[in-house]
Amino acid sequence: MRTEDDRAPERIQYLLAMFESIESNSADFYDLAAEGSELVEDDHQLAPFQASHLVGHCLAVSIDALRTVRLVLRKDDAGGLRVPMIGAYPLLRTVIEASSLAVWLLAPADQTERLKRVLRTRMDDILHDDRFVVTMTAQVEGEDRSARSRKQKTRRANSTDVRAKKRLLRDLAAAAGINSDEINTGLPGFGYIIEQAAPELGLDPNLTRGTWSFVSGLTHPSVSRSLMGSSIEWVNDDSQALITANLDNLAWAMDAALNALLTALRLTSERGGRPEIDWTPGPDFPPPSDYTHMSRPSDQA
Repeated sequence: MRTEDDRAPERIQYLLAMFESIESNSADFYDLAAEGSELVEDDHQLAPFQASHLVGHCLAVSIDALRTVRLVLRKDDAGGLRVPMIGAYPLLRTVIEASSLAVWLLAPADQTERLKRVLRTRMDDILHDDRFVVTMTAQVEGEDRSARSRKQKTRRANSTDVRAKKRLLRDLAAAAGINSDEINTGLPGFGYIIEQAAPELGLDPNLTRGTWSFVSGLTHPSVSRSLMGSSIEWVNDDSQALITANLDNLAWAMDAALNALLTALRLTSERGGRPEIDWTPGPDFPPPSDYTHMSRPSDQA
């Protein structure tokens, strides 16, 4: 747990201002791959599962979540803050995961490895969608014959669709010299992905994965995690505790989300040949006094 101090509100306002600027400059994200770029060459190899479409979706998800963070935290136009105990953390987790996935997809210098990661991600979608249909069409005790028939028909159609999509992905893998066994399992899990993205973020893998674990933990109804992420003040002769949102923890999570997104934008700019997509704070965003971007939690206490 981080120790809250009186600089946290200023840090949060600083981060919110950067979120807003990134959002306002995101109109150009629809076209990520310039002719002659590495990303457009990846697209040519993977159509109709273009790498740029997948990366663009990751960026769009991140921007949408950041926009919602601003809506949640901004109390008024005068700069007031409204900080819920938990509400911002699921959104920040979304930014961290979506941006880290984009980083993981784009980071390898080797094209074959980039193609393999895109195909694994697409396969993961197919596997997840298949599980969803199977779950929704499971038979329920007591349902009538027509209901069972509809479910069976849906399952048959889904199986045909899934086989066709898997076949196409495997054909694309074969054309790129990738063994289908290397893509069949889908994604390795977000903990691993976030850890693997750490070098591009300039951070220790334990820090990136640990931060994600902390933020992720606050999206679940766990008493211990909620207490860990909150400020606790004992009152009434220590017989009762006042539990409130810890602003320093929130600023830490916001900075982690920002760091992941800025890294994703930088890599997209480099691989896609689109320098305008890269975004850095610059002189318009002077940091608050004594502010340092994400480092080990104890270093910012």
